[in-house]
Amino acid sequence: MQPAQRLATHGLSHTLYLGLGFVPNKWDIRYDDEHGKEIAAKATPPVVFCSPEYFRLMWRLYITRWLEDPGEVLRIYLAKAWMLLGSPTLHPGPPFGIVLMIGLGHLAAATALGAWRRIAFVQGLAIESVAVAFMALFLAQAMAALPSHSYAMPVNAFVLVLSGVIVEFFARAALRVARAF
Repeated sequence: MQPAQRLATHGLSHTLYLGLGFVPNKWDIRYDDEHGKEIAAKATPPVVFCSPEYFRLMWRLYITRWLEDPGEVLRIYLAKAWMLLGSPTLHPGPPFGIVLMIGLGHLAAATALGAWRRIAFVQGLAIESVAVAFMALFLAQAMAALPSHSYAMPVNAFVLVLSGVIVEFFARAALRVARAF
């Protein structure tokens, strides 16, 4: 039996380059495996789709697009970010951007005011920081690859953690105020 060939079907370079085609762009890149096959066939010399040479070609093309027009690449990434930020990760629910803004706002305000220590909830700072960081990583993944609901849905675990921390934060703050009276 011969060893398996081309086990990887969607390498990082493939996803990054074709991910530029998730929104209309000046290079007419399409987010479609068939587009990748067309690029491989048109290469000089032609390369086998999903071969090591193909992935190297995708890296070269991706870097070339960045060097050629970084503004267009950034526009594409911002458009994909806006798609995810504007859609809920759980239906029905608020858009992901609202949830992320609440998390960042609460984290920044509570930290700037030194509230974590005053309400004896320092561990909440660490937990909320991790939850917000992972939410930002899901946003980064959507920008690099695609802002699909199926890829973003796992972020709901961190939304739940964030919600729990904020609820506990305000409960502890209310208890502290109640004890003061």
